[in-house]
Amino acid sequence: MKKFYNFLREAYQFLNGDKAYKSYVSSHNKKNKNCQNKILSKKKFLQNQQLQKYKTINRCC
Repeated sequence: MKKFYNFLREAYQFLNGDKAYKSYVSSHNKKNKNCQNKILSKKKFLQNQQLQKYKTINRCC
């Protein structure tokens, strides 16, 4: 039962963008310790992700 619960939690985090945002924050903190750039808000981060995904035409013909 615990494995199933963990699976559901991981799937939920993946689908709503939590996992990607946590990865972004972690990576930003490691790479930019003394950087003046602010971390994007979760909302802005997810907007940028969608923009990157859908800004080009992704079809074969």
